Amino acid sequence: MAQDANRAAAGGRGLPSRAAGVLLALAAVVLVRAAEQPQDPLAAALEAGDADAAFALTPAIVEPGHRGWPRTVVGVNGRVTIPRPPQRLVTLSVGHDEIAFALLPPARIAAVGWPAQQPFQSNVAALARDHPAVGREPERIAAARPDLVILPGETGPDVAASIARIGVPILQIDQPNTMRGRLEDILLLGHVVGEEARAAVLAAEVAARRRRLAALVQAAGARAPRVASVTSYGGSIFTAGRGSTEGFIIETAGAVNAAAAAGLTGNPTIGREGLVALAPDLIVIPQPRAGAERFRDALLAEPALAGVPAVRRRAVHPVAPNFFTTLSFWNLRGAEELAALLWPERLGRIAWRPFRYPSWEGEPRR
Repeated sequence: MAQDANRAAAGGRGLPSRAAGVLLALAAVVLVRAAEQPQDPLAAALEAGDADAAFALTPAIVEPGHRGWPRTVVGVNGRVTIPRPPQRLVTLSVGHDEIAFALLPPARIAAVGWPAQQPFQSNVAALARDHPAVGREPERIAAARPDLVILPGETGPDVAASIARIGVPILQIDQPNTMRGRLEDILLLGHVVGEEARAAVLAAEVAARRRRLAALVQAAGARAPRVASVTSYGGSIFTAGRGSTEGFIIETAGAVNAAAAAGLTGNPTIGREGLVALAPDLIVIPQPRAGAERFRDALLAEPALAGVPAVRRRAVHPVAPNFFTTLSFWNLRGAEELAALLWPERLGRIAWRPFRYPSWEGEPRR
């Protein structure tokens, strides 16, 4: 992120010299603060380039040093043996689709879950559009002729059992809303498909960007604002409390999740009086743009909410749901965007870059 700050300061056309100087000074502080940040051992191993240590710190990998086949991992559904490198992978969560496309050429992905093709939900919609899309019907999955199926952790046991009856290995992977969990997901899937080197590089990038974001926020030097994530569907308002993806992003951006601070968990409904009680300094709305803008306008026009700090300051922002609701490393992009909203004078000029996917030139396509 310091690199991005330098680029914005030195190369941004039309930046006043004073603004450029501020950004350069901020970048220098970030370099120092990033070095001072205490790190999770897994993130530290990745940034140090010690892939062997990183895989050893991933609990679901039974034999981290084993690079042959078969290999065994531990999922929500217990120990699973993968007999050979998967050539026809099927993943049924957007988060795992986003990791799979970063690790594998398209020809090794046999099908995706249909949400992966929806731009408002997925960061790989363009990559996934030419692949068959499946739900959780065993017949549709079997038609894709998979040799491995990855299921999200919350898949019910009856559904998982029905899919298992198609006769191929099924691995059910939990996706906890923590940065450690996001790194472990990348490494585990890399081990499962035999692409450890690519997985280690991607996970190291995520770890480095997370640490630099933390340093940028610390360098901004302000108190942690209170943020509420709210959406409106079917006439109900939902918020995001402890354990939610949106709450994880809010905290990764250096803010206080107002709903979690109030004792809420998951994504419960909340009335307007509840939103008043949360008293957020800033509100984000992670839903498709048209609906988000209507909801924002309704919140800003609601007399009962006039005393809410975010409403009073008109700090109510639609944000990209594909960053805020997926379960993958793309949550970090949501945290970067949120940090820019929270500290626009210090972080708003930074050119936050997307995660890049391999071009796979010369590889067969579907």
